[in-house]
Parts: sequence; C-alpha cells; structure tokens
Amino acid sequence: MDLWFLEGGELAIVDYKTDAVAAAQAHQRAQDYALQLRLYAMAVERVAGRAVDHAWVHFLRPNIAVEVDLAPSLVESPEQIVRDFAEAQSKLEFPLNEGEQCVRCPFYKDLCPARAIS
Repeated sequence: MDLWFLEGGELAIVDYKTDAVAAAQAHQRAQDYALQLRLYAMAVERVAGRAVDHAWVHFLRPNIAVEVDLAPSLVESPEQIVRDFAEAQSKLEFPLNEGEQCVRCPFYKDLCPARAIS
C-alpha cells in the first residue's frame, strides 16, 4: 500500500502500479489487485480502528485510478487467504500457483525461477 488518508470523514487507501497497461485495460487489470487491496484494507482497519471506505489502484501509466470494491467476496476471503498463507508458512510449503498473471511475466514459457524450486 502506498497511501492511506482521511478526507471528508472517509478513510481511503491507494496502491500505485507501474504496469504497462492501456487505458482500456485499466478497469479489468484493477480486478487482479482487488484481493491485495482488501488485505491492505484489513491492515489499515486494525491500525485506524475503523473500516476503510474507499480503495483505489492508480496505474501510473496511463495515469488512471480505478476504485476497487472492498465488499467481501464469496470466492476470495482476505481472512481465509491470510490463514492459508500462515499455514503454508508454518509448513514451509508454497506450491506454484500458475494463472493468468503468468502470461504477463517476462519468464512466461521460459526459465521461470519459481519452476526451478518446485
């Protein structure tokens, strides 16, 4: 998280991204970061003592801010993600999770450093 602030009685967080994303793709790409923003919102709520009202992903290229919905998702629960990570950390088991994000990686279909250790 890059910024959190209180304005007009509302608590907001912003995460800046340097992704090379076209303006037309910004709203879709912001969804890739929704869980990350929900996790940040949980952390800010613990520190601030109140829920975050708004969260934005700000793509520096093309200078577009996209608001991310902080409502809990039935599919991606930030609390469950944290529990799963804590369990993986305690077992030192971090399975490779290939997905759509891999296509944007410079190592895609090449020598992925993560693949070498799995």
